[in-house]
Amino acid sequence: MLFAGLLKKPITVTFEEEGTRRVVATWRVPLDRLPETFTSETRLDMGGSRFVVVEARPATRARAADSRRLTVVIRRVESGS
Repeated sequence: MLFAGLLKKPITVTFEEEGTRRVVATWRVPLDRLPETFTSETRLDMGGSRFVVVEARPATRARAADSRRLTVVIRRVESGS
């Protein structure tokens, strides 16, 4: 299956901090490890901190597969939130 092989091939995912556009991390992630869509309430754990997704460009895994890139804008979640 050709399509199944594409889901295993990593794409570049860049995580940017909301407001500053500072790059927090850049990872190579297989498409099948990404959610089909990113909502504003998607939560992530990175480097011992919790973050919430503010925006994803593109917003879907299918479009990220086309461009082979994904930028995820995140906001740090304070403890107790």
